[in-house]
Amino acid sequence: MNKLMSRLALIAGCSAAITMTGCEHKDLCYDHSHSAEIEIRFNWEADPDADPQTMAVNFFSLDGKYITSREFTSRDGGVTKVEAGEYKILFHNGEMDNVKEVVDSYDKYGLKTVDDALLAPMSRDTESAPRPSVSANEPVRSTAETVWAGKHDYVMIERNKDGQIIELYPEEATAHYTVEVVNVENLRDNLGISAALSGLSERLNISGGNPEGKPVTVPFAVERKNGNALYAHFLTFGHCPDDNTVPHILSIYTSSKKYFNFDVSGQVHSVPDEKNIYIKIEGLTLPTDEEGVTPSIDGWDEVEDVDIKMQ
Repeated sequence: MNKLMSRLALIAGCSAAITMTGCEHKDLCYDHSHSAEIEIRFNWEADPDADPQTMAVNFFSLDGKYITSREFTSRDGGVTKVEAGEYKILFHNGEMDNVKEVVDSYDKYGLKTVDDALLAPMSRDTESAPRPSVSANEPVRSTAETVWAGKHDYVMIERNKDGQIIELYPEEATAHYTVEVVNVENLRDNLGISAALSGLSERLNISGGNPEGKPVTVPFAVERKNGNALYAHFLTFGHCPDDNTVPHILSIYTSSKKYFNFDVSGQVHSVPDEKNIYIKIEGLTLPTDEEGVTPSIDGWDEVEDVDIKMQ
């Protein structure tokens, strides 16, 4: 049972648990003579290989007020009961570690990622590391997990009618970011490295399918590639939720207390597909063994700022 359903159960005060094949949920208190049995079917034609843990279906009145939710343990859907009436529906996958619900009205319902530490991918030390001045006050949030989501603008659920089916069409809503740093000098195994990107979206609005909220900084892990390159692939809710001129600074941190800032705004803003963003850095000189390697993040070296022209 997710946190959203637990909160609803407490508010209702008299909810009754119902378990049916393919789903699990708690009903709000209402006259069950007014309820109707429906089948939810998820059609995965947009992503046949999708593998969500669970699927959450949220019912709203036509004026946008939140009504209730059902969670299905099968990606195919299942049978449930809701009060007969007219609804708008928002749906998405659930049971994610880093992604949580923001519950409000139909227009404001969304998902957000949890708070994170700037150097979490390199270590669990939460002490502050240097940040670019333009994004120093941004909240730090984790990368996203794959989100499949969608909406259904109108459905009439009728009382005492058999065989009612609602077919829903999930699509991936998260954006893919790929970062490559090539021609890296002094890349070695005993040097810890992680990165972060600023100006990303705080939340995903489900009804609009768009990023929203404040800009946030997202830390992410990097891996060695081909002996002299760094590579990362991670998911976000997009960028520039309010203003497409928000700068995007890629920061690279090392365990030897050296860090590098690259302005990659041009590479983020000028892309044909907002759901697939590729960032490339050409050339990076890391500290040598003689400069010392330590897991401490105290006493960082003076920042090196590198402007990256739009490609």
